[in-house]
Parts: sequence; structure tokens; C-alpha cells
Amino acid sequence: VREPGKEDSPYYGLLSFSVAEYRKPEFQVSLSATPDQVLLNGKFTASVDARYYSGGALNQAAIDWTLRAQPFIYNPPEAYSAFSFSNSDMDQDWFSYYRNMGMTREISRGQSSTDADGKASFTVPAEINDSSESQSLTLETTLTDFSGNQVSSQTNVTAHRALIYAGIRPTQYVGQSGEEQTFDLVVLDWDGKPVAGQRVDVSISERQWYSVQKEDAQGVLRWESSVKDIPVANINQTSDEKGLASVSFTPANGGVYRAVVSVTDAQGHVNRSSTYLWVSGNGYISWRQSNDRTFQLVTDRSSYHAGDTAEVLIASPFQGNAYALVTVERGKIRHEEVLYLTNNSTLYHLPITDDMGPAVYLSVTIVKGIDENNPTPTYKTALSRINVSSESKLLNVKISADRTQAGPGEKVTYTVQTTNAAGKAVPAEVSLSLSDVASLALADANSQPIDSFFYGLRGLAINTVLSYSANIDEYNARLNQMLAFLNTTFFNAF
Repeated sequence: VREPGKEDSPYYGLLSFSVAEYRKPEFQVSLSATPDQVLLNGKFTASVDARYYSGGALNQAAIDWTLRAQPFIYNPPEAYSAFSFSNSDMDQDWFSYYRNMGMTREISRGQSSTDADGKASFTVPAEINDSSESQSLTLETTLTDFSGNQVSSQTNVTAHRALIYAGIRPTQYVGQSGEEQTFDLVVLDWDGKPVAGQRVDVSISERQWYSVQKEDAQGVLRWESSVKDIPVANINQTSDEKGLASVSFTPANGGVYRAVVSVTDAQGHVNRSSTYLWVSGNGYISWRQSNDRTFQLVTDRSSYHAGDTAEVLIASPFQGNAYALVTVERGKIRHEEVLYLTNNSTLYHLPITDDMGPAVYLSVTIVKGIDENNPTPTYKTALSRINVSSESKLLNVKISADRTQAGPGEKVTYTVQTTNAAGKAVPAEVSLSLSDVASLALADANSQPIDSFFYGLRGLAINTVLSYSANIDEYNARLNQMLAFLNTTFFNAF
């Protein structure tokens, strides 16, 4: 899409479409599961209803079904979205954690057929004996008619680890040593309703990282890290009438703290969730070391609104003083400043403005010179996305029709109402599209939602470049490591 008459001007938008020879499906399949939530290793009933688009039941159609499972993270109502309902060691191996979360495996499969009314019902076991966490189950059925045409349908069932879930969150993700820190707790049932009078147990530990340099097979020094959980506190509480509770402790040291909350339901099933707290301190903190040029920035929230102030922990990997270049970026450099870091757990405060939505990027590059703890000059860099809400810029659109069915040539009237984020009616330009349901069964619509087009995440488009790409002191140090072998009768330097 370009401005009329200016074919060489930059385009405003782009949309692709396919031209293909196809045959619209002749029948549709409705698939449901009852109940759609069960305990792990329970069972549910699948119901199939197959009908022609022109009307009438699809009888005696063959059904092939497959049940697949993948790990499930409890998704609470919006009021509790800031709580963690998963139990993970993300700071130890985040790659394995996300890889396992997306891992899908087949659990079972079977066959059935529709009756004279185009319906079928069969029992499906949700047995996953080797799982210690809740699972999201996907049941897929494929129906084949007498002509060999096939139509598939899916439905989802959740297999819960226990009858209740416990959520946990720190009141702030970044704290200060010597100051009291609080974790908020909530107990909910499967439907997100609060559970009152439930005992919750919380264990808090300090995660102490031990990083040492060891030679690899090529004789190059590389960091190897291990973690040890040092118990700090064990606290139990009882949820109030709103399902809420809280526990507090005072960290003596800076570092990373992990809190795990557990609940036991009436049948003895246990659910656990965990969260992390990063604590700044005056002394040196042994953060986990990496073998690349990166380190970690930790924000005190996952998203912000205009008027907030983001608190960001700069977890510097260097001991002693250092300089840091801090920039706020997206499309251009919006702000820059140089900080003098006197410790390796500096808290940086970033005021959030409305024009930062939907996100900006905070970049920190630390340059470290030679001192008693650092034999060669070096640098490391970190990048964090600061999510900023764009809700104030979006409209709510409601559409309703004056009838649910209509015949050829009949008129249908649609009523469209637009309101702003505050719920106040506002005028707006709207467009309407009508599609054949059978056509949409072939492929999804090719137009993206208008909000994601205008206010979707944007790429960074900024490169951070230092004046040197290699450090000769570091190179010589590595070369000396590789040449440190026993003397021989002949050595030819190169």
C-alpha cells in the first residue's frame, strides 16, 4: 500500500494472499470433551457431531483419533496474572525449560464411527504415569466420508496435578539487602476461584553461584558454573477469605533468592510454584558467569504503564568499579548516559512515558579496566526489553446482528459500537468483512489484527559497536595458555 501517484514512495503496509485450486469441504465436524478438566490420570468423554454444510447428518463416517500432551502452565484470571504458577529452575537452564515446555508427545490413539445421526461418543483415558506436572491434552479427530474426503477437528482438555493451585510473586522483583522483602501468595481452584482456609508452605533459599575457569579440550579457559541452594526460611500461612496470604523475610546478602510455595489438596495431591527475587547489596555478589560478552539485566516488573518508574538491576559480572554506557533505544537512541558503577549490583531507575509503548530496549555496556581482580581490559553488554502498555490507544469494538439465521436475499443488520479504553463511546472509522464459513475452514484470514499492526512489538534497529572487536591482551593471554606445555628439544616459533 503506497500513496496514490507515488509508486516510488515507501509503502505503508503489506499483505500477501494465495491463489489456489481447491475444493471447499462438504461437511463440518464439531468435537467436544466432557469434562474439559480432569485430574492427571483421569478420563473424559469425547463427543463428535458431523453434519453437511447443506444440512443433514454424516452417518457411518470413520473416526481416527489421537491424544497428545504437553506441559501445562496454569493460566489464572487477569487479577492474578502477576503470580507465578510454575515451578522451574529457569536461572539454571532456561533453554531446557522452554524446550520442555514446548515438547509435545503422543499419549494414545484409537478409532470409532458416527451413528445414523452423525454423532459418536467414546471414553479417552488421560493417563500419563511419568509426569509430575499438569498437562495440556489435545484430542484430534479425523473423519472420513464415503468419498474419501477428510475433515479434522481438535479440542483441548487439561489434566491437573492437583485440585488447587498456589501462586506466588514478590512484591518487587528487585530488592535491597538488609530490607524486609515480601512474597504475596494466592490459592485458586481450576476455574480461578479463591480457596479460603488453605494451608500454604513456603521455603526460601539463597541461590549461591560458584563459577570457576577451567581449560577445555583446546586449552582455552572457560567458565563452569554450579549452584547451591542455601536454606534461608521456611514459613507456613493460611489463605484468607480471598484466597490470599503473604510471607516476609530479610535477606542478609545480595544475590538471587528462590521461593517455592506448595499446597496439598483434600486428596493428597501436591502442587508447587516458585519465583525469584534479585537483591542488590553493597559488597561483591557472585552472579553466574557466562562465556560470552553478555550479562543480566533484571526488571522489577514484566510490563509498565505511562507514569511508572522501572527499576532495573544491573548485575555486573565484574568485581570493583567500572563505567557503564546506558542507552534507551527503539528505532533511534532515545536517551544515553554514562554511569560510574561502584558495585556489581547497581539499581537503575527509568521513568516510563506514554510514547515508549509498546516497548523500548534498555542497553547497558560495561567497560572494565585493569585492576587487582581483572588482569586485562574487557567489556560485557546486556539488553532488556521494557514492555509498556498501549491500552490507552486502543478501541473496544462490539458487533451484534439482528438475527442468527437468514435465507438467500434476506437482509441482515449489524450494529457496531466503539468505545475507548475508559469505556466511553467515541466515533471511529470501521470496516466489515463477511466470509463463507466453509472457506475459512480451508485457511485462516490473511489480515493481521489492526492493533498488532500499529502497536505490535517493533524490532530494535540499533547496533551497539565498540571501537575494538578483539582485545590483544586477552588474545595474548589465551595464546600463552595454549603454549604452556613442557619444553622439548626443538621449538619453531610462528
